Amino acid sequence: MPHAVRRRSTPVALGQLTNGQVHNTTGTVFRVDDNTILITRFTYDGMSPDGQFILTRKPNVISEPADIVGDERGNLGPLRKYFGQDVFINLNQGSSLKDYTGFAVYCAKYKLDFGHVFFPAADKPAPAFSLMSSKVNMKNAKKLGSFLTLGHNVTGELYALDEQTLFLKNLTYDGTSNDGRFVLSKSQEIEEPLERLGDEWGSKDGILGYDGKNIVLRLNPGTKLSDYKALSIYCADYKLDFGHVIFGQDLSGLAPASKNQPLLSAGSMW
Repeated sequence: MPHAVRRRSTPVALGQLTNGQVHNTTGTVFRVDDNTILITRFTYDGMSPDGQFILTRKPNVISEPADIVGDERGNLGPLRKYFGQDVFINLNQGSSLKDYTGFAVYCAKYKLDFGHVFFPAADKPAPAFSLMSSKVNMKNAKKLGSFLTLGHNVTGELYALDEQTLFLKNLTYDGTSNDGRFVLSKSQEIEEPLERLGDEWGSKDGILGYDGKNIVLRLNPGTKLSDYKALSIYCADYKLDFGHVIFGQDLSGLAPASKNQPLLSAGSMW
């Protein structure tokens, strides 16, 4: 079975959605590549009868004519409600971000701009924005250990924040495996069956490279950290352990999962 296409390019911050008092529209917009936009921590109340994602070609103005783009599922209908998700948006076939000057959440029916960002000029550096201004709450964190390096330059430190949240500090990994994954093991041996985790965005397509970044991982629903003994960066195709941490602490006293555990800054995550 072929692997899903992996996001190999580093996202570039384009700006934060402005005019966000309308329909509680907030988020930070990134260029992933010429055909993909990422909105991090996107919120929108879903109450507009004709809310759409649009791209405009006019400088410094959000108005028609504009190109409608589908949501993360490709749907062109009215946008649903978003509660702070990270949303990847693919441009229409044959389109490129180089053809546009801005992006907006827009109501075509009433010609209302709910929130927009204008793209930086090619000769100006993109501004640096954070996913959230707050830092990870380390008050009750337990250090589980440091990675034992076995391949692909895997290094870093691992902390438990609560029963469903891990914090990886100064993580390095060269990203060259076709099927590198974060996995949890219920024994101190890294062998199947293993619990696959999503990356910091929740994607299970295979992880990218990291060069000393700090990231937060969420466990899968219905699982808890105290049931596991180790975390590994692992290749399921060849059953190879690139590096792992055997948990060095008793995790029975971990706090329940926190729904409000903040993400890290954009600089930390990429």
